[in-house]
Amino acid sequence: MLLHVWLALSTNALAPHPPLRRTTRLHARSPQRRPRAVDYGDASLDDDLYYLRDADDAETRHQMAYEASAAAAAASFLEPSREAVAEFVIATAPPPPTPPPRWATFGGWEWRERVAGDRRVWERRRPGSDDDAEVVLDEDAAPATLTSEFGGGEYRGFVRGISDAKISPDGERVAYTVDAAGDEKYVCEFLPEGVPPVRDVDACVAWGGDGDLYALRTDATGRPHEVWRIKDGTESLVFREDDQRFRIEVIPGETVLFLLRSRDAAEVRDAAGAVLVPRRQ
Repeated sequence: MLLHVWLALSTNALAPHPPLRRTTRLHARSPQRRPRAVDYGDASLDDDLYYLRDADDAETRHQMAYEASAAAAAASFLEPSREAVAEFVIATAPPPPTPPPRWATFGGWEWRERVAGDRRVWERRRPGSDDDAEVVLDEDAAPATLTSEFGGGEYRGFVRGISDAKISPDGERVAYTVDAAGDEKYVCEFLPEGVPPVRDVDACVAWGGDGDLYALRTDATGRPHEVWRIKDGTESLVFREDDQRFRIEVIPGETVLFLLRSRDAAEVRDAAGAVLVPRRQ
């Protein structure tokens, strides 16, 4: 970074400035001398400026004001080049290194999400295994149930792009949402396959600690207002919020919670729909 700043200051594209003279000093004045004996272990030394450690001392404040003024004056020649230096550094500085994705344990598997080129992939491996990780889900070719343009029949195909992906607690399955038609009506799919897709859900889903999946459904205005539980492919309504001021959000974690919030009030419910935090403003 210092090299980039030096190059920016030395390039001819920057505005010229007068050189910093050798006589330039940051001390605009000499502070008062107040001799004081200070003990350092077994030795006692005279420190004339020990009082400057007291930030409330009037002379200390006076001296610091002079120091700040002198420092600003000494660096004033850089002001015309400030924007050029910033633009140069932004344009030429290397991007920060991307930390490697971490593995997380789900049941008998380790899972991770990583970026491969311009897409995300989800892969898993057995803990302690030296074998290559198995790519379970690739954002560039996510299996999905599609509707044929000829006759409206359904078929299995692939889509590019995933809105949300969550790993089941036992690590055996990943649930992910896709918007195949581009109309913001999401379908929740599962890999490995074997569980039927869940249609017309919100983009975010969550697994409960019991292995059930929870999804939100929206009303005609796009407001998430229903919580549904999906167990072994069977869907059941947990609760519905009819007050149009409130929308439902998922609070992920080991125990799934739901936040119902409006502009001036909120409520928290558990996965069974029981109220944990009453509605309050």
